[in-house]
Amino acid sequence: MKKFVVFGNPIAHSKSPLIHRLFAEQFGLQIDYQAQLSVESDFEADVRTLQQSGFSGCNVTMPFKLQAFQLADELSERAKIAGAVNTLSLYPDKIVADNTDGQGLVGDLALTISLKGRHILLLGAGGAAKGCIYPLFQAGVSKISIWNRSHEKAQQLAKQLHSLGDITAVTAEQLFGLQPEIIVNSTASSVSGVIPDICSEVFSAAELAYDMFYQDELTSFLNFAQANNDHITLKDGLGMLVGQAAESFRIWHGVQPDINKVTRYLRQP
Repeated sequence: MKKFVVFGNPIAHSKSPLIHRLFAEQFGLQIDYQAQLSVESDFEADVRTLQQSGFSGCNVTMPFKLQAFQLADELSERAKIAGAVNTLSLYPDKIVADNTDGQGLVGDLALTISLKGRHILLLGAGGAAKGCIYPLFQAGVSKISIWNRSHEKAQQLAKQLHSLGDITAVTAEQLFGLQPEIIVNSTASSVSGVIPDICSEVFSAAELAYDMFYQDELTSFLNFAQANNDHITLKDGLGMLVGQAAESFRIWHGVQPDINKVTRYLRQP
């Protein structure tokens, strides 16, 4: 039986063990997937212990994604660009790393809207945003505008990844008249129930508002979007969570699970 772990701190709330169990059931696979708490000083040793014990892989969530990147012997292209990883494949002689977060976002967006030729406004310039830019361009997005509370950080990210496509850092003032078709919130604003400091007019022509954060009711960001566009489609990050897990599952097992089925199950009251 293949064995896996998801590392995080905190980690008790993680849905990953349940998600991977549901994926495995779709194919009649028997796997052992557990959540494990770690601390930054012990993370590398914890991964090495799994490697030496015959585990097949591990997922990595906050705050270990950068450490996992540095630990890897081999990196996928999207992991190199993101500068962080969330999926490790463990072999006796090496550790191979990937970042499936962006693919999770792209897969979930594509269930609702065509991405080809679209202009996306990406709110935030941290690791979550960075990990999604390459997969978005790969999916056919034509332009990405980045807004961040610190404009300098948005400029740095746009400059760093300018070779991937048409990517521009925008100020709050430049949001007036921007008219993106898709707005993705990668900031942590909804965790504390606040909204990004952006103008309401930016939602006027948008077709979809997406919040990477998810909860049972509408997030503060999605409420803000709805209040400023009656016709906008709203979507939270649960599908992204399931999607990135599905990509990890595909890497490890070579089969693509049904994302919709698992997402519907997790949304049940």
